[in-house]
Amino acid sequence: MRDAERVLLLAEVASATGGAVRGDPRVGIRGIAVHSAAVGPGDLFVALRGRRADGHDFVPEAAARGAAAALVGRPVEARIPQVLVPDTARALLPLAALYRSRFRVQAIGVTGSVGKTTTVQLIGAVLSSAYPVHVSAPEWNAELGVPLTLFGLRAAHRFLVVELAMRGLGQIRALCEAVRPEIGVVTNVGSAHLERLGSVENIARAKAELVEALPEHGWAVLHADDPRVRAMGSRTRARVVFYGTERGEVRAEEVRVEAGAVRFVLCTPQGRLPARLPIPGRHLVSNALAAAAVGWVCGVPLEAVGEVLSTFQPPRFRLEVREVARAPSPSGPRSRPHGCSGPGAGWWRCWGRCGSWGRCGRLRTGRRGGGASRRGWISWWRWARVGPSSPGAPVRRGCRRSASCRWRMRRRPRGVSENGSGPGTRCSSRPPGPWDWSGWRRS
Repeated sequence: MRDAERVLLLAEVASATGGAVRGDPRVGIRGIAVHSAAVGPGDLFVALRGRRADGHDFVPEAAARGAAAALVGRPVEARIPQVLVPDTARALLPLAALYRSRFRVQAIGVTGSVGKTTTVQLIGAVLSSAYPVHVSAPEWNAELGVPLTLFGLRAAHRFLVVELAMRGLGQIRALCEAVRPEIGVVTNVGSAHLERLGSVENIARAKAELVEALPEHGWAVLHADDPRVRAMGSRTRARVVFYGTERGEVRAEEVRVEAGAVRFVLCTPQGRLPARLPIPGRHLVSNALAAAAVGWVCGVPLEAVGEVLSTFQPPRFRLEVREVARAPSPSGPRSRPHGCSGPGAGWWRCWGRCGSWGRCGRLRTGRRGGGASRRGWISWWRWARVGPSSPGAPVRRGCRRSASCRWRMRRRPRGVSENGSGPGTRCSSRPPGPWDWSGWRRS
């Protein structure tokens, strides 16, 4: 249902975005849409330029669907008022800040080098057990995704959970000006975007912009097992709660990894509770602890937190055992050896063959070993731990971006070290020919 009581005036939109109104500035806006098919009566349609399509070409269609006005980068022939701005994409964030200011909602920002998306979904699941919550979609975490998340706010929402990413200093601070978080979660500080910021210390400074933006009555939820994150407690005005497997107000004890799940004892100021995560990854415990800490801060009962954790399913392409995919940053693969266990688990050497010559983004599962050895072969390889699975069961489904992409895996021979012939060097034994697949497991 549309929120008729949440109205922006077109003059306010122009003031927030620095644009000029062409038409009646007193027109009211009930919602914001960036896709013409999603436009509803009274919406403001934002015409974005993409690689394949230009939103300006769809302004008439948006008007036919009931759009009250359009935010455009050039004048368009349409029977609705327009706000003309230099760049509609750059105008999204200030527009989202204005839209968010119309809602009395408690915002939670989540950042970190790895684990942001899963932590956001865990927090959303925990809070949804007690309150109406709006959660950002996976990877909607930057200059475009965050405004799109804010545009989904409705009057019924009590909490807003937003993933915040960065590629440089000052970007999280700018996102926080729009989101206005009262609770900030920092999962860890790793080497993601090291090529842009130059040092891990600068990455920590960029992540700390979230806790620096919190108000005095807010909460900073920090990962105590990471010394750089733990040090952020002195950089915020907000109250601080720590979580971790080794220390913190919210912590995990007696962690046990079993086939397809992790069990631990969840300890919070509310008490202790045996918990189970149906995900094969020890490192996911810290993400669950972050969600439990936010639940404690927001008043979610401990029993409800435990029930949510026991049924949680991660976002697609995360912790799916059948996938052997490139990690989002170099910090990610370090946890993989601990993640898979059970019958059929083991170390496998992965070879990729892709007719698209590397356009498939899922080939890079290891370090480069000598370049392309022959036509059609991309010699990215590594020993990857997969499982649990039964003998002969598939361990990878193949690439979805290229029909000619095929993968083969071979069990690591006895006596061969985990690193094989060594990352960054030519392999000691070449893969079989493109048409000779004898002795290889097809996935």
